[in-house]
Amino acid sequence: MAKTAPYTVIAGNWERPAFIKGQFLEKGYGEKGADLGTGQPTGDERLYTLRRQDIGIPNYAQAWGVRTYDDGTIPENPIDVKDPKYHGKIEFLPFGDVKGTLIECRYLKNYNTLDVQYQNLVLNVKIDETDPSSAEAFFITLQSGENEFDEVREKMKVQMLKVSSYNSGSVCRNPDAIHWLFREKNNDTDVKIESKSLDAKTEALMIVGNAASDNTYGRLHNLFNIVGVLFGEKPEDKELFVTLQLIADGKPVEFLGKVEEHKKYISNIFEKAKSYKVIDCTKDGVIVAGDTKKEIICEDIPAKGENMLLWLLTNHLDPKANEAIFKLKKITDKLK
Repeated sequence: MAKTAPYTVIAGNWERPAFIKGQFLEKGYGEKGADLGTGQPTGDERLYTLRRQDIGIPNYAQAWGVRTYDDGTIPENPIDVKDPKYHGKIEFLPFGDVKGTLIECRYLKNYNTLDVQYQNLVLNVKIDETDPSSAEAFFITLQSGENEFDEVREKMKVQMLKVSSYNSGSVCRNPDAIHWLFREKNNDTDVKIESKSLDAKTEALMIVGNAASDNTYGRLHNLFNIVGVLFGEKPEDKELFVTLQLIADGKPVEFLGKVEEHKKYISNIFEKAKSYKVIDCTKDGVIVAGDTKKEIICEDIPAKGENMLLWLLTNHLDPKANEAIFKLKKITDKLK
């Protein structure tokens, strides 16, 4: 018999970076182990791998559904939870379905119902809020990232997660509740997302590799100036390549977004320069620009006519092209 795929949810920020930059906290010890440290960051900054963390999901939901008898029968009138024929069964429905209403739900281990009213009024469930072992009655703990559950052995917990107000894909939660903490993993959708992310990662890493291919730090510096906001303070030259690889690997979509945003920024400079006729590309290999007085902003370009602008855009990380773009920007900034 084929094994059934587990019910999988992804908790927390699934775009969270794989690494974070930080320092050690200063510590010092006196008599009997007294901590004399300042608790302030000290020493060189390092890259740390982000570990999975616990995420507490409130174990309570107002989910849209209808109470039914054991055979699934839905009576014409709403069932009273004290009806002897009612045993806590709920048929959950898309929010707003005319057959349903809001039902308070809570998962309790070893109980075969999520119906809070049935738990309290019929089963006489008592929860000691001061007892640490009762914590699961208030929060279901997930770990950041993927969490798998057996839909047979953990039937009620899975059902609670499916109807939770904090599940972004729950059809029975109030759609006005915009805050959510986890989502269900959809194999078809996630395969597409993972494939797109892999393509983005390959392209982002290729950009980093090309930037390092000239054996100088010029292109790498220019690239970090574009995408470094995704990381933080600029690293030393010797760490530039690795740092950019980490950004490209951990946030490839955002990385490419910043690069594309920068290219549009350059294109806008070109368009403004052309519209004000302050740029001259008539001499092959040479770009001249200026308002009242034109000057050479770049020469020895391996292109002709306006294709020279395309060369600047394509090679915008190159120090030569970058300097020409900067000079042109200074000219266009003065134009009103």
